[in-house]
Amino acid sequence: MGCGSSNVAIHMSYSVKVAEAQEGETEVRRNLKSTQALLTIPENDIHTLQDAFQKKALQFSNKPCLGKYVGDNFEFMTYS
Repeated sequence: MGCGSSNVAIHMSYSVKVAEAQEGETEVRRNLKSTQALLTIPENDIHTLQDAFQKKALQFSNKPCLGKYVGDNFEFMTYS
């Protein structure tokens, strides 16, 4: 999964850049088969994975999000 660019030839790539990076964010990339828009929009104001994460982080800020093992126990962190 990407956190930068690679030297992969375009014919071997799964995504293409569709917008430049903004301050504090990475560039927007989309699947080669769907460069103009998402295939489906789950909600009217969700157009990217980041939109979905941010909206649900606000909506479910006190729910378990990410977790890790601490000894033999699994501990969750919340969105907030």
